[in-house]
Amino acid sequence: MHTLELPYQVEAFFELTPDFVCIAGKDGYFKNINHAVVTGLGFTKEELMASPISSFMHPDDVQHTIEQRKELFKGNALLNFENRYITKNGTVVWLQWTSTYFAEWEIVFAIAKDITLRKKAEQQVADEFAAFKSLALDFKSRMEEDRKYLATELHEELAQLASVIKMNIDWVQRNENHLSETTKSRLEHSAVITDLLINTIRRLSYKLTRPS
Repeated sequence: MHTLELPYQVEAFFELTPDFVCIAGKDGYFKNINHAVVTGLGFTKEELMASPISSFMHPDDVQHTIEQRKELFKGNALLNFENRYITKNGTVVWLQWTSTYFAEWEIVFAIAKDITLRKKAEQQVADEFAAFKSLALDFKSRMEEDRKYLATELHEELAQLASVIKMNIDWVQRNENHLSETTKSRLEHSAVITDLLINTIRRLSYKLTRPS
């Protein structure tokens, strides 16, 4: 393990900044790191510099990070790149990196911000939105079921009952010749109202069965 020595001005910057600051070799090992890296990941400086950087990454992020490093070595600075690291106690830390490669020295200078709290907040919002969406879909589904039930009840029950009343009125009008003019007028009016009732029930039932 070899630590890249820094001028004292740069060393002071290393130790004063709360961000993760590191120098990495093209071989994939840390060459120098500040105290924030040690504190944030929970490993000693010796442990962090003795193993490949990828060994501290979340397994799901290793390949993606390797691909980004290839672009870095081509001279493309890495800006706001996010990946996860596993701390010594097993927790996950989200880091957002800004990195640049110095080809003449074959080193990468990188600064990272710990964005774990932000990521947790984003995940919480996403989870709450998913739960709300699921609840809304369930509510909509229940409403559709209730609408179909009401439409069926209107069509099958009320419309049929109204049709029976209409049939009885028609029977009385055809078979009872001794009815007074007033009674006949009432029956005719009732027949018209019953027809309107049947048509209204059918119209409401149809509207309830149409998709919203």
